[in-house]
Amino acid sequence: MLQVVDELRKHFDREVSELHSKNQLLIFELDDVKSQMLCIKSDQYKKMNLIVRLQGEIRTDLLDIKSNMKLMSESITAMISSFMDEIMNKISKKFAAQPIEVSEPIDDAKHIGKIGELKGKGEMDTTNELGFHCILEPPFFELGVGYTQPSMSVSTYSREV
Repeated sequence: MLQVVDELRKHFDREVSELHSKNQLLIFELDDVKSQMLCIKSDQYKKMNLIVRLQGEIRTDLLDIKSNMKLMSESITAMISSFMDEIMNKISKKFAAQPIEVSEPIDDAKHIGKIGELKGKGEMDTTNELGFHCILEPPFFELGVGYTQPSMSVSTYSREV
């Protein structure tokens, strides 16, 4: 009986020894996984900081573009307005040279030949002379530039930058 107990003790010692060595291997593997996770977390933190910095730079660039477009729009609007004033001055000078006769009010319904033109002396349709109707409205540049600080907990998906 002593021999059986001794055999069992040896068998259990071997089992304990095997379990101990497996435990050591698992501890090393766990430490390796922890190290990899720390590297990934550190890399993710660096990427998140890069994204936040780039987002700030993009916001600044978009605000600069918006400002430049506004200035350009104002310049173009001023140029168009100046050209329109010049055109209107030339037209008014052209028609100012012609004498305008003042007559009694006429019944428009009797004297309308074509749409928009009256057949009376001294009547002038400047839109017909210009060939177009123009209303200047400044353009609107809303680029949707809003800045929101991203949170670190939002991103569960990491993509290589």
